[in-house]
Amino acid sequence: MRQYIIRRLLISVIIIFGVSIILYSIIRAMPVNYIDSVMRGNPLITPARIDEMKDLYGLNDGIFEGYFKWLGNAVKGDFGNSFISGQPVLEDISSRMWISFWLSFISLIFQLLIAVPLGIIAATKQYSRTDYAVTVLALVGISMPGFFFAIILQQVFAMGLGWLPLQGMIDARNHQFMTTFQQYMDYLVHFIMPITVLTLISIGGLMRYTRTNMLEVLNSDYIRTARAKGLSEKTVIYKHAFRNTLIPIVTILGGTLPSLFAGAMITESVFAIEGLGRAGLNAISRGDIPYIMAFNTFLAILTLLGTLMADITYAVVDPRVRLS
Repeated sequence: MRQYIIRRLLISVIIIFGVSIILYSIIRAMPVNYIDSVMRGNPLITPARIDEMKDLYGLNDGIFEGYFKWLGNAVKGDFGNSFISGQPVLEDISSRMWISFWLSFISLIFQLLIAVPLGIIAATKQYSRTDYAVTVLALVGISMPGFFFAIILQQVFAMGLGWLPLQGMIDARNHQFMTTFQQYMDYLVHFIMPITVLTLISIGGLMRYTRTNMLEVLNSDYIRTARAKGLSEKTVIYKHAFRNTLIPIVTILGGTLPSLFAGAMITESVFAIEGLGRAGLNAISRGDIPYIMAFNTFLAILTLLGTLMADITYAVVDPRVRLS
């Protein structure tokens, strides 16, 4: 196990190096850069001034030269300053990532609590009305765009009924005068609609995946043997079948690690939540190279760690699997 983990970590370093080369090349090939987006349409800015600003920001360097400058600083832990905020990129990311984490983590908990039981129920009642109802719910969740569902919730519960705040994370007028408990409740009220959107648009895929794997397990020989021995249906499903259904689900959960910190770009933008997703979308649209590189490198590392965790957990859940 130890040799497997060390080998995977060494391979991950090579993968991150390759990913960073591809990312930097794509970013530098974008038709819009930060200087052009900021100074576009300003008649007082001369071409000479624009060229001077590009030199200052390193945008006149070639892709090869610019990449190795970035890599040399990144190896030292210096990912540069964000073009937009002027703050060190790592500080900017660390200040936002926990907002995205808690938003996504709470949503993930609700996804598991809703999708897995419904998937099991649909599998045990195949082709029944319950199965069709769960299937329709899953397809609606998969098909509905997140921004569309978010706007519907805003229209109904914020603008129509006035039960929930329209956007933001806090009540800017009264938040500082609240007690600690009231501040937490203020965050919770503002997060209700974003969490609802993230949950409902994500449960469909997990629900269908659980149903498919549960049906496959229920048709296995050892399940028929368990039933032939006279075990109750509850014991067969939740003790024998469910454990084996968990094995492929673990692989999916390992892949959710990057999404917990990456945030939801569209949802965070619609609800004006200052998380990593919204900041990343803003950086991409304005050509903030240091932020984009640090953000995507961070996601690449989380993806590799998530895959490694999934492989290890897979071996723990299924004793038949051996890592070598």
